[in-house]
Amino acid sequence: MSFEIDSLFHTESMVRILHAQGQTYIATQVCEKILSHQPENQKIRDLLEGLQKGNIQEKNSSPSLMEDEISGKFDDITEPGITFEALETPEEASLMAEALRNEAELKAKKLAILQELLWKVQERKNEVH
Repeated sequence: MSFEIDSLFHTESMVRILHAQGQTYIATQVCEKILSHQPENQKIRDLLEGLQKGNIQEKNSSPSLMEDEISGKFDDITEPGITFEALETPEEASLMAEALRNEAELKAKKLAILQELLWKVQERKNEVH
């Protein structure tokens, strides 16, 4: 059974986390996947080479580096991609909006039917008493 990391997490930070946890093989795979989309990324190329040679130095955990990691500074180069919404064409957005309208209309119809049934149940209940 193979382990697959979502492409959202194909970042330098993830590679470093995996390496720090002793998951060098998976860290190497993530580097290779990043390079398949960004072959010009020298930072990741160097990181991969370091992983393969076993000579990666851990980042210093000083507050300034931690702040940079939290802010995403280290991941700017290895951004895994753009959001799905940004990839939508106007036609796709129109179809999605229509589908949402249809779904809302269907829910309204179901609610009306349920309300009508509830009235009938209450009428029958009143007739019995």
